[in-house]
Amino acid sequence: MTEVKESNKMKKIFKNLFWFYVVVLTMLMVKVFVVGESVVDYITGEKFVLFIPILLGVISEEV
Repeated sequence: MTEVKESNKMKKIFKNLFWFYVVVLTMLMVKVFVVGESVVDYITGEKFVLFIPILLGVISEEV
């Protein structure tokens, strides 16, 4: 029974991560098209670093 719970927990984490990345990529696309900022500048910039703690928070909450 615990193995089933573990696999469900993993599925939930991956589903959350999937949607997280969909949102981030959508925001990147909008930002690039609207502002004309290059993706490389955005990813290496400070703004992308702000997503890392959020991502870690999402993972740690689920585990």
